[in-house]
Amino acid sequence: MKTKISVYTDGATLGQNKIGVTEFVGLGVYFPHLGRGMCKKVEGISNNEAELKALHYAMKLCVQNNFTDVEFFCDSWITVNRACGNKPKMRKYQNDRMDALQDNILNESKNFKSCTFKWVPREM
Repeated sequence: MKTKISVYTDGATLGQNKIGVTEFVGLGVYFPHLGRGMCKKVEGISNNEAELKALHYAMKLCVQNNFTDVEFFCDSWITVNRACGNKPKMRKYQNDRMDALQDNILNESKNFKSCTFKWVPREM
């Protein structure tokens, strides 16, 4: 019997210009069953884009490591909803870049036997 793998993701940003794009962005992924995490530096995206990119990065790492049953935990409600295929109703969360990232996540999810997304409040 295969065990479902838990994976935690987060996008971290520092500083922000007037249009919401951050200069310093980190994508974080943590694998509790391995006791290790991975991170990646990117630039020039918003905090919400960073959250989506962190999830997509985690999904690619899982595929590379042949994890087929995965439960992803994110502290971004927007990310979890987009990963489940929902488009946000609030105008400030609607844009082509976020839609493209959502499409990447939905396409990547096809590589899993089982793949779920759960929201974890930031304070937890």
